[in-house]
Amino acid sequence: MKQILLAVLFAGSALAQPRVVNTYTATCTLTLSAAAGACTIQQPASGSATVQLVAAYIESTAAITFTQERNGTAATATSATVRAVNPDISDSARTLVYTASNVGSGTTITDAISIAASGNVTLDLTDIQMRGNGTSKNYTVRVASATATVKVMLKWREY
Repeated sequence: MKQILLAVLFAGSALAQPRVVNTYTATCTLTLSAAAGACTIQQPASGSATVQLVAAYIESTAAITFTQERNGTAATATSATVRAVNPDISDSARTLVYTASNVGSGTTITDAISIAASGNVTLDLTDIQMRGNGTSKNYTVRVASATATVKVMLKWREY
């Protein structure tokens, strides 16, 4: 009886282990001179993960407006550096991030948002998920034409 109880407790504790969630960040620096710019996070063509966006932090040296878009034509340039928040437990990120992105137009999911000169905004993106393979499964912050240096910092989780 004691052995059965220990076996049940051991099995229950093995099932209760927390699932490792890989968390990542990437920063797009857009240096704009009377031009528009974009930062895109997208799924790969194959080998994707379920992606839960967490937040975006956007800061600018000059007044700008930007929109958020989903599922534009795939970005192909220029890759941003992706960093693991917990590098000792995280796998390599499967999701791709493009700075100065050439992503095609997607579905706009917000009205234009304005940032004052030397301003910033943090966006809660927890309602945005990307599932399955396909480079047209993406999220983009698109900055309207401006002369400014804009940083877009993205944070997400892969399951």
